[in-house]
Amino acid sequence: MSSYSRKHQVRARYGGVCDKTIDNYVKRGRLPPPKYFKGCPFPFWGDDELDAADAAALDPTRTEALRTRMTELGAIGVEKKRERRTKEPTV
Repeated sequence: MSSYSRKHQVRARYGGVCDKTIDNYVKRGRLPPPKYFKGCPFPFWGDDELDAADAAALDPTRTEALRTRMTELGAIGVEKKRERRTKEPTV
């Protein structure tokens, strides 16, 4: 039988982060989506799923791909900022 963690336990697992951080982790794919059991309004995460998500986050190929993507996004952001600065203001 698999064990499950409630949101407060998941928050504690990741260093006492707030609820919104856990929601953002789920939204970005860092954590799997929670399960809701019949009759219970609280989200639950399977400990096995959290362990797998942690292992995937430490995977060097995934980490390198994310680093490359973030660098690309940063470069795009810098270019857009330069474009905004060089445009003449419209009056």
